[in-house]
Amino acid sequence: MQDNQQNDSILDELLDVAQWPEVGQDRLGRLERRWDQLRRRQRVVAGSAIAALLLLPLAAAIGFSTLRNPTRRVDRRESVQVVSKRPVVPRSPHVSSPEQTVQRPRLTEAHRGREANTYERAVLLLHRARIARAREAAKVETEDPFAAAVAAVVAGPEEDIATVVDRLVETYPNCEDRLSALVWTTQGSKREAAIRLLAPLATRRSLGVLLECSRQPEHPLPAIGAVARLSTATELAALARTESDPNLARRWMAALARRESPDAIRQFLALVEDPVQSTMAISACSDVSWPVVEAWFAALDSRRVITRLAAARALGSLNDPRVSAQLARLAMEYAGRPEVLAGLLTSTDEVAEEFCRFARDDARLWPTLRAIDLRLRHDGELN
Repeated sequence: MQDNQQNDSILDELLDVAQWPEVGQDRLGRLERRWDQLRRRQRVVAGSAIAALLLLPLAAAIGFSTLRNPTRRVDRRESVQVVSKRPVVPRSPHVSSPEQTVQRPRLTEAHRGREANTYERAVLLLHRARIARAREAAKVETEDPFAAAVAAVVAGPEEDIATVVDRLVETYPNCEDRLSALVWTTQGSKREAAIRLLAPLATRRSLGVLLECSRQPEHPLPAIGAVARLSTATELAALARTESDPNLARRWMAALARRESPDAIRQFLALVEDPVQSTMAISACSDVSWPVVEAWFAALDSRRVITRLAAARALGSLNDPRVSAQLARLAMEYAGRPEVLAGLLTSTDEVAEEFCRFARDDARLWPTLRAIDLRLRHDGELN
């Protein structure tokens, strides 16, 4: 027993000596990296083999279609030869005119490599149609006498308009319709030139076109003058009442005030009678003829008090010393007539101001003058 135990201890010592040495961390790291490289190479080879198997039917289909359509194949040597024979055009530092541009040679169907699809053909047709329309418009502008007349008015001075209009009227009987069409189809300076040509010869057929032009933001004066000339007194009064633009409404009132017909005088005095329109109407009657002034003096004898008051205010708004002197004379002859005093209170010339100072010191005129002054202030607040 003792011998066996001794042998076992000897064997254990020998086995301890014969044990493998412990592996370090650096050796384990190298072993793991080598193992990863071997696995990655296997995956790449396997993926390439799978991709080749999947692309094999597609390559076969492409080769079959190429064999069936041999005309679509392009010879490499032929294409290289064509490119080498293409002329070399030196670039100029300045922009060349269309006549000096060198046109590129057209490639044949064999050199294109493929046919144009539907989208490309549609784009080409649209481009050709656009070029054709531009050429036609340029041709019409150079050959059409009305377009040439508009271009002459745009480029020339204003005094040549009458000459151009006379030439168009003598040559073309329907020039009014043609110019009306140009007003609708042109823009900018050409449209203004067409309006200036249409205004002197326009009739009531073109009244709607000119009225629409006069309501544009720029307010062309020829269109306003033509509308004022073609419209009746009733139409001008209606335009003045319904116009939303104050400047344009004042122009219609001024055109109505300058007319000498009895209907126009009656329509204008009706605007002065209106508490809403009176202030604007009075400010628009500064430039009238003497026959209109005489008609307003005759309206001072109207049976309607409001008409007499409107006529006196219209006369006072002229700020004319002759008119104020005549109103002062009437006030002295017919003491207590409020409408005459209203005209003198409206005027601002030296004769009217002197008479108002005199009336404030007169016991007969002061009560009426005070009452008229209060009424005029009340009407001014309404406006």
